[in-house]
Amino acid sequence: MPIEYDPGGDLSNSGKFVDQEGWYHFLVMEGKEVATKRSDGSIIPNMLAQFELSVLESTVPEQRDKTMSVCVRAPSPTHKDGGDFCRKVADRWWLALAFATRQDLEAKKRLSIDVAAARGRQFIAKVEKGDKYCDIAGAEIYHVDDPAVKDIKKSVADLAQIRPELRWVGSRAPAPTDR
Repeated sequence: MPIEYDPGGDLSNSGKFVDQEGWYHFLVMEGKEVATKRSDGSIIPNMLAQFELSVLESTVPEQRDKTMSVCVRAPSPTHKDGGDFCRKVADRWWLALAFATRQDLEAKKRLSIDVAAARGRQFIAKVEKGDKYCDIAGAEIYHVDDPAVKDIKKSVADLAQIRPELRWVGSRAPAPTDR
C-alpha cells in the first residue's frame, strides 16, 4: 500500500543553522537574560545572556537567514584566570551591541543592561566550529562600525536600518580595537 507524503521542497545539503566557519554580520532576533537549552528548555547555568541570531551577510556563501544561538558566559573567580577572559568576552558583547562605550568599559563603570533591548541590533563576529556546533570565536565580536572589521563583508541595506544613535560615526567613533 502506498504512503502519503508532503515534501518540504528544500533539497540543499545544509540546515537552517550556521554550520560554517567565517566572518558574519548578525542581527539579534531575541535577547534573553535566562539562557535555556533548545532541546528541553532547561536553564543553562552561569550565563549572563543568550542571543538568538540571524545572518545578514557572511564571508561564506549562502548563509543569509541561517540562525544561531549564543550565550554570554558569566565570569567567575573559580575560572583558571579568575574570570578575566569571560569578562573580556562579555565586555566585547556590550561594546558590539552598543550597550557600553569603550570609555565605560575601560573605566570599569558598572552597567545596567536590558538584554531584551538587543533585539534588532547588529554586530560582526567570527564563527568557528566547535565539537558539536559553531560558536563565536572567543572575543572576536565587533560593533558594525569598528575599524577592525571595516573590510568584512556586510549587508549595506541592513546597516542602513540601524538607529543612528547606535552607530559609531564622526565624533562618537571610539578608538580602534585590537584584533
